[in-house]
Amino acid sequence: MAFLEKFLAEEKAMLVSLPYRVGIWISIIDRSGGAESSGAEIAALEKIIDQKAQGMFESAFVHEVMVETCTHRSDWPQWAGRAQDVPADSEKAVAIIAAKLPPHDLDAYRQNVMYIAVEVAKAFREFDAQVPFLSRAFDLIRMFLDKLTGATRGGAHEFANLKNISYEEDVALARLSKALGLSSDEENILEENEDDENE
Repeated sequence: MAFLEKFLAEEKAMLVSLPYRVGIWISIIDRSGGAESSGAEIAALEKIIDQKAQGMFESAFVHEVMVETCTHRSDWPQWAGRAQDVPADSEKAVAIIAAKLPPHDLDAYRQNVMYIAVEVAKAFREFDAQVPFLSRAFDLIRMFLDKLTGATRGGAHEFANLKNISYEEDVALARLSKALGLSSDEENILEENEDDENE
């Protein structure tokens, strides 16, 4: 593990655990969906980590991190207990990586962590858990119209995805983005990571 050998043991542990812990952190931000929400988000997190451990990245460092994250699956329950430290550890991770690796590795790491957080937030629609039937019906009509508009204009339809992110999760994602020092908007981050996964 050439890249991770550059870091102290505690630094390596933080860098490797953060991709998992960020997913746990997002999943506990909004508990309105109850056990169903938590289960869907944890399942999404595990799937993302498994896929990323086998995927290709522009940064060999990030690939190494994700392989290690997946390899240490037995540590995940222990890591989950430190989910509340994610914002502070995100800031620390940025500083540590910036001091030891090139900027493209830092950017790739930040985007990877942010991508995981957003995908976990989108995994369950907490909003639907407590809204009246008529509101859900209106949303379904709006999603259909949004999809139709996107198809006719050749663009993506975003309403369905955005509805999966609750207000609390949106606030948490903004806080995470700030902690990671990301200047570009989340849509650009998602597009870049989705492109990486599709290669």
